[in-house]
Amino acid sequence: MADDSSLEQFERLRPDRVRSPEEAVEFLNRFLEDIVRQPTHESASLSLETHRGDRLVRGWVSYPASLDAFERLWSEVPFGPVPFKIEVLPDSSTSNPLGTGGLFAAAARKVVGHAGPSAETPVVHIWNRGDPIQPVLKTGDHFLCRSGTGYLGWVSCDEPGLTDPDSVLAEPAPRKPRLVDRVSEIALPWLGTPYVWGGTGEDGIDCSGFTQRVYRELGWGLPRDAHQQMLGGEIVSSHESRYPPDSGDLLFFTLGDGRIGHVALSLGGWRIIHAERPGVTVCSLEEGNPEYNRERDRHFVLAKRYFL
Repeated sequence: MADDSSLEQFERLRPDRVRSPEEAVEFLNRFLEDIVRQPTHESASLSLETHRGDRLVRGWVSYPASLDAFERLWSEVPFGPVPFKIEVLPDSSTSNPLGTGGLFAAAARKVVGHAGPSAETPVVHIWNRGDPIQPVLKTGDHFLCRSGTGYLGWVSCDEPGLTDPDSVLAEPAPRKPRLVDRVSEIALPWLGTPYVWGGTGEDGIDCSGFTQRVYRELGWGLPRDAHQQMLGGEIVSSHESRYPPDSGDLLFFTLGDGRIGHVALSLGGWRIIHAERPGVTVCSLEEGNPEYNRERDRHFVLAKRYFL
C-alpha cells in the first residue's frame, strides 16, 4: 500500500528541531529507520563526521529518491549548514571491481554473504554455482553484494569464489506466452476504479491491492503490501540497469520520503497500469511516449518477475 508518508515523516523528524550535533545524529538515525524497512534487501548508512572542526554527513542510501528526500529535509535543519557526501547504490567504487561490470560466483564453489563486513557476523545469503553477484558498495576489504532476488550480503574482496561475468544483470530471456497473455485482459477493466488507501475491491483499491487482485486472477498469490511484494520474484530491471520489463512484471517505486511504497504492473515494456489518486490509470516510463510520467520514472527502483 502507498500512503501520505511524506507528511508523516516530516512530523516524525521535524528538521526545525535539530539544533545541536546530538540532535543531528538522532535525526540521521530516525531517517535511516524510515527508509530501511527491509534490511535483507535495502541498505543505508549516514553518519555525522567532524574533522578539524568541520562537520560532514557521509554515507550511502539505496535509491536516488532517498537522497532527494534527505536533501529536502536536511535543507530545513537550523543546525549548520552542514554539507553531505552521500552515494546512491551502487557506488562508483564498485563500477569495475574486477575489470568488468560485476561479479559471479565461481563454478566450483559457493560464496557466503554476511550481515556485516566481517566473517564473524551472521550469514544472511549464500550464492551457489553460477548465481549472479552484483557489488553495490565497497567498504574497506569487503563488498556489499546483491543477489538476483535482491538479497544483500557482505563478501570479502579476497573471496576466491568470485570471478568475472559478462554482465551483472543479464538481459532477461523472453517468457513463454502463458499467463502473461492474460495480464492486459484482467488488468485493463480496472481502469478508472477509485483509489482508496487500504482498498481491495471495485469500490476502491490501492496500488498493492490492485496488483494482488490481478495476480489472484492469474492464479498467483501475492503478499498484501508493496514492500512485501518486493521481497519475492527475480530482479529483471533496476534504476541502474534498465531492461524493458515484460507483461506481468511488477515495478516498484519510492515515495516522496525515499521509501519503497508504490507498485505497478507492466502491460509490456515501460507501459504500466497502477492504482494512484484519483484512480487506476495507465502511463509510460519511456521518455518521448505521449503517456510518459516523469515523476514515476524518476522514482522507479526495480522490476521483479514472479512467474515464467
